[in-house]
Amino acid sequence: MRDVLKNLDKLPDPAQKIVVYCGSGQRGGMLTGVLRMLGYSNVFNVSGGLGAWKKANLPVETGSMPDAPKAISTPTIADAALYKMLDESMSTLPDGFLALKADKFKEHWIAQLLRLSSTCATPTKSLRVVTSKARRTFRWASSSPALISFPTRQLR
Repeated sequence: MRDVLKNLDKLPDPAQKIVVYCGSGQRGGMLTGVLRMLGYSNVFNVSGGLGAWKKANLPVETGSMPDAPKAISTPTIADAALYKMLDESMSTLPDGFLALKADKFKEHWIAQLLRLSSTCATPTKSLRVVTSKARRTFRWASSSPALISFPTRQLR
């Protein structure tokens, strides 16, 4: 994934259908968005990745890796600045690709909120994290009017 933008010449024409997949769908989704930003209008991600594909009992071919792909096109970069920014971002993704395991999600965000609270210009006397099942959001509330919400739809 880190090198895809350096290998656009190995992808078909931007108007042809491209299906992207990874193990879970996360990296494939990221890459799909990046390719669409670069003008690949017919690119799709396999939702849930190879894991969902297998769970649906769809066929999977196993064996040795195929030969390295060969250049099949000459990519046109319409916006060089956008390409450079996306390539730098994609090529420097850390191991784990910024993923946070579900069992660590709540712990991570509470720690982030506590850190945020400690850096506020006016210290808060109380900090509470509330989970609202109806709205599925975590909310940070304090004596100040600041309120931070972020969706947790993925965490049913």
